[in-house]
Amino acid sequence: MNQTPSAILTHNKNFHSAYDLNDLSDVTTCINNETNLVDYIFYTKQDNDRYRLNLLSRYDLYKQQQMLNLHLPNHQFASDHFLLAAKFALKLKKKKKK
Repeated sequence: MNQTPSAILTHNKNFHSAYDLNDLSDVTTCINNETNLVDYIFYTKQDNDRYRLNLLSRYDLYKQQQMLNLHLPNHQFASDHFLLAAKFALKLKKKKKK
């Protein structure tokens, strides 16, 4: 049996989620009464970047309790994933004068 080594990708950006990743009751998809959080919006807000994104607002996620007897897609939700959206402000840091 051939086994491929797993690859690990790294970067120097510190990503933050627009949503609370610790809230296990949040749902972005519901298929056959199985609910999961599988969709994300990540952004960076590093202090050393000249441009900084600040999260202003975001859509609320559905909770697992709301998914009882809900089958996706349906006449109200055309996809098996719920819409995610977030509003950001882009701030430009002024360069320090020498």
